[in-house]
Amino acid sequence: MPLQKIKSSTESWIKKPFILGSGDISGFANKNLVARGSHRFNMYGNDFGWGHPVAVKTGRNGKSGGITTVSPGPVAGSIDIEIVLPIEVLEAMERDAEFMKAFST
Repeated sequence: MPLQKIKSSTESWIKKPFILGSGDISGFANKNLVARGSHRFNMYGNDFGWGHPVAVKTGRNGKSGGITTVSPGPVAGSIDIEIVLPIEVLEAMERDAEFMKAFST
């Protein structure tokens, strides 16, 4: 996407902001730029009175084609890896003996 189109879309959003909700997926393809999160936001640093989070999950919304997300983990120097794949891909991986052997030892 050309830089000018991104700038124009961003300027348009600033004038008339919108937030995509779970029911807005059909309109998702018409949007030029969507931010899902930020590595600058410390997800594990929040404590709303229940203690610090032990895991962070972003959900499957808008990820039907598959996506991998890597984020800072709960311990300094660690990472969280979230992989969302279609069920057909997961089933194919499960049937692949060589793949399963690599992850079961």
